Amino acid sequence: ATTLLEEAAKVAVTAAEQVGAAKLIFDKKAYAMDIAERWLAEHGIHLDIELIDAAVEAAVYKQFNSAKSVK
Repeated sequence: ATTLLEEAAKVAVTAAEQVGAAKLIFDKKAYAMDIAERWLAEHGIHLDIELIDAAVEAAVYKQFNSAKSVK
């Protein structure tokens, strides 16, 4: 379930960034949470919203900090 949660969060964050850039949504996090929760449900996985929230936050961090060098 962890791999699917990470994949759902990654897809959700990417989708939220794209839709947010097009100014189609106001709250990217709420959109990402909804997408991740629905993506997981489509795969038969129902998790606590706090776990989904943490995965979304981790995906955001990873997406925006992966190109930065660690010193």
